[in-house]
Order: sequence, then structure tokens, then C-alpha cells
Amino acid sequence: MSDSRGKKPAAWVWVAGVAVLTLALVVGQRSWQRLQAEPAPAAGATAAPGATGEAATSAAPGLVVAGPAPAVDARTAVQAALHEAFAALTPPAGFEAALLGPPGRLQPDLKRAVQLAAAGGRDGVRALARLDELCRESRTAVAGAAAQEPRVLAAAGVPALRPTVQAWIEALRPWRQALAAACADPATGMPPPNVVRAQLEPLAAGGDAPALYLLSHQLQGTEALQRLHSAALLGFAPAQFELGNAVLSPNGAVPDQPGAQSPLVESKLWVEQAAARWIPARAYLASCLESGCYGDRDPAAALVQYDAAGRAGERSALQALASAESPARLGLTLQDRVQWARLYATLATAGCYGFATPLALPEAVGLEIEASRALAPGQDADAGALVDLVGNNARAALGCGR
Repeated sequence: MSDSRGKKPAAWVWVAGVAVLTLALVVGQRSWQRLQAEPAPAAGATAAPGATGEAATSAAPGLVVAGPAPAVDARTAVQAALHEAFAALTPPAGFEAALLGPPGRLQPDLKRAVQLAAAGGRDGVRALARLDELCRESRTAVAGAAAQEPRVLAAAGVPALRPTVQAWIEALRPWRQALAAACADPATGMPPPNVVRAQLEPLAAGGDAPALYLLSHQLQGTEALQRLHSAALLGFAPAQFELGNAVLSPNGAVPDQPGAQSPLVESKLWVEQAAARWIPARAYLASCLESGCYGDRDPAAALVQYDAAGRAGERSALQALASAESPARLGLTLQDRVQWARLYATLATAGCYGFATPLALPEAVGLEIEASRALAPGQDADAGALVDLVGNNARAALGCGR
């Protein structure tokens, strides 16, 4: 996802580029969480950009769902077991780097996850596809680690924090290496991508939105876009968000779609629908409303979206709210900026950003220091109020406890 907020400190732009390879594995954990959180819509459910009418209970505003709203069942025993197995393959948010368990256990953990997936029916097929993606992401992270780790350490803007950042890097490195090795180990039983794809296809053909979304990642070109579009029409928020970005690319138009709108209009409609139910999409929508990538800038609307995403601990939203530009661009007071910076620093210090902590920790603490210095003496008396108000909820949303 590109950042289109416009003016930013140069270091932030550079750090965001570094993050692409160094922190790739965090996507796996969040993707699994969103697949668990999003029940597959009932057969026949559709949602087109800009549609109007009565929406189902679980649908975003503006979605049209044919038939009754699908029931949202409690997590099944299979889902719970798969969730537990998958969580074992990524360091939990909120952990102490020095207390990270031995990476050698990742091979049996991956083997157990594969075995559960093989016997897990529809949920198992989805899990297997996510494990396949996680393995590919781990290989990418390992391949880029040697070049990226020194740059991450050099980017730590608060010198006193560099030993802590170094400890995180050294603790996470063997995890990435061990997971990549486990994925390549025949004893693990991880099937090749073509087998994973073959198992996804029947589910996708039956209208399973998460399966369509995952299958789109196994394909290329028009085939991938068609599956992504189908998942988005079924109301699957991650697919809506991804499609909203895809339609802006030169080859992002889905062919044979009647009544197609301009790419910019269509992109905004898809992202808005995803943002109604998915926090990362909400933060992205805020950045576009702030910068005007969908037309005129709307700082007031952007602030509403940033506020909601920031209260859930979304890192990109907190970056924007705590930035030096936020008073001028979003109309925040200096005290507001300090409160957002303190919330970001509190969450980063607690390790709530998992693999992203080596980047988030010095950035957040640096922003808090910078924001506090801009205040007159005595103006920061209530700087911790926001942390007290939403801190526990943000930690829970990020999965790092109290």
C-alpha cells in the first residue's frame, strides 16, 4: 500500500521503504486474523460499489445483500485450533525480545498447522493457503534481511534506543530463518503452491469469499482481478480494499463489467466500503482524504477516520496524528498531537507492533519527544489522558494485552 499523504519527513518515506522487506512476515499474522474475523457471506450475497438499499447486519453501509443476513457463529473448534497453530508461527505482539521462544520449535509448529489444515475442511483449506503465503513472505524477508537490518538500526532516531532495537533485530532474525527452513523441509508436509491452488478452486467456485480472495493471490493478470472482484462483491473487506488500490493501476480494470465508473471513483467507493469494517482500510482512506488523492482535500473527514483508526492502535494513523504536520494539515492542537504521540509511544514500547517494533519503537518515542518539546511549560499536564482512555482497548485490538 503506498502512502499518499503528501508532505512527510524524508526519514519516514525512507523507513517505509525499508519496512517492505524487513517486516514482511507481519502481514501473515494480520491476514490470518482478518480471515478469522470475517465470516464468509452467505451464498448469493453481493455488494457493488455505490449500491444502495437495506444492508445486512454484518455489511458496510451501502452494501446490498440478497437474502437474510448471514449468521455470525462463534469460532468453531477447528477455527480455534487453526488460529492457535497459526499464532505459534509468528511472535505474539507484546513479547519481550529477550524472552522470545526458541526458533527450533517452528518446524513442529508448522507441521502441526499443516496437519490441522489438512483435516479442517473449508477452514483448513483457507488456512493452508495462508500458510503458503506466510512461507513465501518468510523467504522474501530472509532474502532481504542482510541488507535491510543495518539500515533499520541506522534509522533509529533516538540513540539511547539503539541497543533495544538491536535486541529486537537479533531476536527476530532466527525466527525468520527458522520459518523459511521449516517451509522448505519435506518433513513438514507443506504442499506445493499448485496443490494449494487446486484445493482453493472448488471453494472459490462455490462463492466462498475468503477463498476467492486467497485464490487471487495465487493467480496473475485478469484471472487474479476477476477473483478479487468476486470476493469484493461478496462484501469481503480485505478484498474490497485491495481492489480499490488495484483499479488505479494501469492493468487494474476488471474486464466485461457493465456500468464501469472512472478508476478514481471506483477506487474510492471500494475503499470506503472496506473502511467501514476494516481498520487498516480506514487509515488508508484517511490519508487519501487528507492528501486529496480522490479529489479535493477534506481534512475534517480525514481526522474522523484517523481518530477511529488511531484509537484502535493502527500504526499509520498514529504516525499521521503525531506528525509535525498534523496541527497545520488536520487542525489538531499541539496538546492533541502530544496525546497521539504518547499513545503511539506507549503501544510501541509495549511491543504491540510485533515484527514492526524495530521501526515503530524509535519512531514513536522520537515523535513523542519532538511533540513535547513544542509545548510551553505546563501545557502537557493531560498528555497521558488519551492513553488512559483508549490504551487498553488499543492493546486489545493489536493483540498485546494490557
